[in-house]
Amino acid sequence: MIEKIKELNQLWEPVFPYLAQFAATFCSSYPERIAEMGPFCGVIYEFSKSNLGTELYILSFPEGMDEVYRDEVKQRGLKNIKIISTTFSLEGIQGEYFDFIFFRGAFFFPSIFEVDLLSIYRVLKRGGTAVIGGGFGKDTPPEIIESIKPKSKILNSQLKRINVSKDEVVSLIKKFGLNENARVSEEGGIWIELKRSSP
Repeated sequence: MIEKIKELNQLWEPVFPYLAQFAATFCSSYPERIAEMGPFCGVIYEFSKSNLGTELYILSFPEGMDEVYRDEVKQRGLKNIKIISTTFSLEGIQGEYFDFIFFRGAFFFPSIFEVDLLSIYRVLKRGGTAVIGGGFGKDTPPEIIESIKPKSKILNSQLKRINVSKDEVVSLIKKFGLNENARVSEEGGIWIELKRSSP
């Protein structure tokens, strides 16, 4: 499974700059601590290159992805990204810690991990934002999307990707009692913008 995830992440490499551009629109002007979470990280590398944030983290799961990320970070020469091995419920992560969290590939791979919105909310600083979902974002050029679609579809199938509707995502928000803190967008995929109230 880890090898398939690694192959999928490598395939999506041309998309990461555009996804980073999309993700950055949700950030506050000067986010201090930024994290990307899950097995499909790559946007954080672009944040590192553009000097967005003062502390960058990968919250790595499932088991085994941390070694993949350590190799990636080393190969790219990125010394300012800290990798933390955790679980989908972010065990061991301090509460109210991050200004911004990006979680790509959420909802679609229930055979690999669950999506625990309350745990994500827990680790956000007051005034912080998490963007949780999946898709190409609104900025990725159509030619890049078309170039990776066939292979991406095969790898997604091998990883047992499912389709998720907006109604199902709204139901997930209600399940965690976060209706007042979240909104759903279908711009460039399907995404939850989750905000933690300011003091």
